[in-house]
Amino acid sequence: MAAEDVAVPVEVAAPAPALGEPMDIMTALQLVLRKSLAHGGLVRGLHGAAKVIEKHAAQLCVLAEDCDQPDYIKLVKALCADHNVSLVTVPSAKTLGEWAGLVLRKSLAHGGLVRGLHGAAKVIEKHAAQLCVLAEDCDQPDYIKLVKALCADHNVSLVTVPSAKTLGEWAGLCKIDSEGKARKVVGCSCLVVKDYGEESEGLHIVQEYVKSH
Repeated sequence: MAAEDVAVPVEVAAPAPALGEPMDIMTALQLVLRKSLAHGGLVRGLHGAAKVIEKHAAQLCVLAEDCDQPDYIKLVKALCADHNVSLVTVPSAKTLGEWAGLVLRKSLAHGGLVRGLHGAAKVIEKHAAQLCVLAEDCDQPDYIKLVKALCADHNVSLVTVPSAKTLGEWAGLCKIDSEGKARKVVGCSCLVVKDYGEESEGLHIVQEYVKSH
């Protein structure tokens, strides 16, 4: 793991939480870090992090638990403790969202992904769904209620993601350009996984998250 991808002190104040339904901590953390990055308030890597912390300019430090350098972890924790900086740990240098995206792409490659309410409902009612993913920005409240009711009635784990565009990209509803970036993404408000395709580290992380929520 590159040292430049682990410790992330935040120099600007976190934005006020959005009104509406509460979001999970990983999603909230990602939103805060993205806003901080957009305002030039994010410093990555141990060297830069140490400088900001020692100047008493850090408001938050984020550390990946899967860092394979124990001395690095000890140093970051010691710096935060010495300078009274709040420290938050995340399971991986990859965000939960990135893991979820990888899991859904593997499922898609194995024909295990069903997109849209009609197809999702059929799979759920057949007790063939292992996971349902719903976009929080779906503007059809009846659609959201129906998906949640189906999952509750059939004991299917339900997770939400902030954007239908993100879910559409993970579900393969896009074109990938020569640089590997998604283009012409079509939004997807709901999908279900009936087959994960294969075991992976990402799958275990997503499953542990589902169990804990």
